[in-house]
Amino acid sequence: MNKYDVIQLPFPAYTIGRTCRHCDNPIADHEHASRIFCPKIILPDGSIQNCKDDYWAEIRKKESDIYKIIALYQKKVSTILGYVYELNLPEITYETLDSMGIYLNRCLYSSAEEDDMMSFFFVDFSITIHSKTNTIKIIKYDQELLKQELY
Repeated sequence: MNKYDVIQLPFPAYTIGRTCRHCDNPIADHEHASRIFCPKIILPDGSIQNCKDDYWAEIRKKESDIYKIIALYQKKVSTILGYVYELNLPEITYETLDSMGIYLNRCLYSSAEEDDMMSFFFVDFSITIHSKTNTIKIIKYDQELLKQELY
């Protein structure tokens, strides 16, 4: 036996009291000191039980939930604006937008332009408001032109 042979203990010791961050199962004392999760286990059905990946997936899910909410709102607004655009209404008011659940402060971005005009940009449409005449206009993006500008 040389100094590089690993000595296998008949059973692992748990005197230090370390536990997995995800499942709270004990971690054996002979495991590396920096181990904070259970080792990966390949189950008989071929699936892999991995506490480290499961733990961080939960953390990332909490962080990314806000982006999912924003994306769902933008999709909803895009559908509503498409419906209103197809109606070709002669006049659109703030009350119309509010009643449909379109809030201008939740747009992707906005810009103030010349001639007292504000533009609010959503995914497929923009809403332009002329403050002098108080008219609201919905403009549909040309998707091909938009792709060329972005890329």
